Amino acid sequence: MTEPEPGAGSAANETTAQAIAAVAALPIDQRKVLTVAVASDLTYVEIAEQGGFEQSTVLSWMRGGLHAIAQALDSTPGWLDDDAEQGPEQ
Repeated sequence: MTEPEPGAGSAANETTAQAIAAVAALPIDQRKVLTVAVASDLTYVEIAEQGGFEQSTVLSWMRGGLHAIAQALDSTPGWLDDDAEQGPEQ
C-alpha cells in the first residue's frame, strides 16, 4: 500500500473549503439551480420546465455559477471560457 503524499489531505480540505465558500457566495438563483442540478441530476431544460423559467435564464445562472466557482478555485474548464461558443451538454 502506498503512503499518501505529506500534506495531501490538507490540500484537499483547503480545496473543499474554497468550493463550499464559493458556492455560498453565489447569488441565490445560481446557488439554487446548481444545487438542484447536482442533487437531482436534472438538466437545465428540466430545471427550467419544473421551475417555470426560460431555458436561457437557467443556463445563464448555471454558467455564471460554475464560472464563479471555477474562478474561486483558480481553475476554468475550457467550455466556461468567454470565447466558448457552446455551453455544457444537456
